[in-house]
Amino acid sequence: MSNWPRSLWHGFLWGPPSHRPIAWVGGVAGLAVLLLPVVIAVFGSGGNPLFLLGLAFTGLAEAGWAVELLPRRAVTLAGCGRALRWFCAFVGLLLTAASLLARLAPLWFGGVVALGAFLLVFEMAPGGFANRS
Repeated sequence: MSNWPRSLWHGFLWGPPSHRPIAWVGGVAGLAVLLLPVVIAVFGSGGNPLFLLGLAFTGLAEAGWAVELLPRRAVTLAGCGRALRWFCAFVGLLLTAASLLARLAPLWFGGVVALGAFLLVFEMAPGGFANRS
C-alpha cells in the first residue's frame, strides 16, 4: 500500500504555522489582489466573469499566507489553511488559463495573473520551495 497520503499530510499540511515575515507581505498583497476583481467589475469595463473569478481565487491563495501567522498550537487549522491555499491557487490557475485560451482577458494582464497562480501552485506544493528549511 502506498504511503502517499501520509507523506502528503506530513510534508505539506502538517506542522505549526511558520511565522515567517513573508506571511505578512503575502497576506496583505493577497487582499489587494482579492479586491482587484471587485474594482474591475465596478469601475472598469466589467471584465469577463471567468477571468475575474480566476483573479479572485489567485488573490485568495495569496491572502492565504496569513494562515502562517496563526498561533503555533493551531497545527490542524494551519494544515487546513495550507490545503485551501493550494486549492485556490490551482483553481485560479485553471480559470485564468481558460480565460486566456478563450481570449476573454488581455494577454498581458491574464499572463501575469496566470504566472502568479502557477508560481503559487508550485510554491505551496508538497516539497515546494516554500516548504524547504
